[in-house]
Amino acid sequence: MPALLTMEGISKAFPGVQALSRVDFEVMPGEAHALIGENGAGKSTLIKILAGVHRRDAGTIRFEGEDYRAANPHEALAMGVAVIYQELNLVQKLTVAQNIFLGHEPLRRAGFVATREMNARAGEILKELGISIDPRTPVEQLGVAQKQMVEIAKALSRASRILVMDEPTAPLTQSEIEVLFRVIAGLKEQGLGIIYISHRLDEVFQIADRVTVLRDGERVHSSEVSETRIDELVLAMVGRRLAEEEPPLEVPEDAPVVLEAEALSDGRVVRDISLEVRAGEVVGLAGLIGSGRSEFAHLLFGSEAAAGGEARLFGKTLSGGVPQRIEAGLGMVPEDRKLQGLVMQLLVKENTTLATLDKYTSGGFVRRIAHESRVREIIAELRIATRGPRQAVKALSGGNQQKVILSRWMDTGAGALIFDEPTRGVDVGAKAEIYALIRELQKRGVAILMISSDLPEVLRISNRIIVIRNGRVAGVLSRADATQEKVLRLMMGAAVSGNGA
Repeated sequence: MPALLTMEGISKAFPGVQALSRVDFEVMPGEAHALIGENGAGKSTLIKILAGVHRRDAGTIRFEGEDYRAANPHEALAMGVAVIYQELNLVQKLTVAQNIFLGHEPLRRAGFVATREMNARAGEILKELGISIDPRTPVEQLGVAQKQMVEIAKALSRASRILVMDEPTAPLTQSEIEVLFRVIAGLKEQGLGIIYISHRLDEVFQIADRVTVLRDGERVHSSEVSETRIDELVLAMVGRRLAEEEPPLEVPEDAPVVLEAEALSDGRVVRDISLEVRAGEVVGLAGLIGSGRSEFAHLLFGSEAAAGGEARLFGKTLSGGVPQRIEAGLGMVPEDRKLQGLVMQLLVKENTTLATLDKYTSGGFVRRIAHESRVREIIAELRIATRGPRQAVKALSGGNQQKVILSRWMDTGAGALIFDEPTRGVDVGAKAEIYALIRELQKRGVAILMISSDLPEVLRISNRIIVIRNGRVAGVLSRADATQEKVLRLMMGAAVSGNGA
C-alpha cells in the first residue's frame, strides 16, 4: 500500500539554530503515527512545515502521490491536511455548525447561508463521530472535550485526509480520553492518516501504530509500536537513561501539620472542604474537571476570596490576598503557567525572583551583581536550560518555564507549596526532573498539595490522595490502599470497597 504522506530529508534553520536536519517521516492510510520528542526537538517545526506555516529549506513532501507545497495553512487545509492545536481555533460566539463550516458555508442561490442545510450536514458529521451535540449550540457553552470534537468535525467537513493532533488529551479527563480514542479508531477505519503528538508515552502504546522520535532536530528512532518498549523511547528522546523513579518519602505519623483548610468554601463551587498536609508530605488532590479542585487551590492561595471557613499555615490563620500568603510562607505553581505563573515579557532573572526581589534591592535599586549571581546558582541547581539570567522566559521550553516558577518558591523558602498540574505539557525528561525536585522539597520538610489530571502521576508521587467531587471531599485514600480504580470510583460517585475511603 502506498504511503498517504511522505516527507523526506526535511531541513529547516532559523537564526542561530538548526531546527530540523534531514528528517524523514511518513503516514500510511488508516495509520496513527506518533511523533514524540522533548520540547525543542523539532516536532512543531515539522508540523508547521506540513501545515504551510513555515517553508522548508530542503527536502520533499508527497501527499497522495503528488508533490505537496502548501504556501499557508488555508492551502494546506484545502489540500486535505488539518491540524488541531492545543489552543483550539474556534469562534466562541458562533454555533457548532457555523464553526464546522466556517469559510465554506453551503449557500443558497441568492448568496445567503443555507442554515438549515448547514445544521443538517453538521449533524451528520457529528453522528459519524458518535458525538451527541446539537449543531445549533453556541461553542462557548461546550466543554473542552466537546470543543475538540468540533475541531475534528471541522476537518472532516473539509474532507481532510491527514489529521494532526497536538497534545489532544492534555485538558481531558480519563473518560473523555476514552471517547477521543474511540473517535480516532473510527477515523483510522475510514482511511485517514493521524499524526499524534503527545508527551504521554502510555498513550502512544494505546493509540499509535508507529512511533517516530525526534531529538535536536534529527530523527533518532522510528519503529512499529508493537515492537517497541517504553524505555527505548525514553532513551531515544533524552539521549540518556532516566533514573528509576523512587516512591515518595515516608512521612512520620507525628510530623507537624503545616497547611490546613477547615470547611473552606467559595459559595459557588467549593463546599466545606477540610484537609491537612504535614511537613514533607505530598497530598494528591484528584477530581474531574469542574469538581472544584483548582478553585480550592486558589482559595488557599488567596487569589480567590473565601465565603466561609479558613486556611492555616503553621497553625496561623491565613488572611489577606496573595502577597500576605507568600509572606507567610505559601507558594503556588498554577495550572496555566503562561497566564498565571510567569510574566512572559520579562527575563528569566526577573521571573525567578518575583517573590523575593526585596532581598536583592538596596535604597530602591536592584543590586545587579548579587541578583544575577543568585539567579545563576538557581539555574545550575535546577538545571534550567537557558542561555543565562537575561534570556526572555518566553523563549524557554514548557518544562524549563515550569522550573523557573518552581525556583521562585525555592528562593522564598516556602513552607508549603500548591502544585496545579505541574507536569502538563512538559516532556518526559523535564517531568522526571520535576519529580526529583518535588522529592528534594520533601526532604526539606516542605508540605506539598498536588493537583493532577494524570492519575498514574497522582498515584506515583503522593503519600495520600484526597478525591474531590462536586466541591466536597469524596474520600481519602492512603498510598497503600490507593488504586486507579478506587480513585476513579470516588471521582465519579461510585462506591469504593476496601479501606481508606
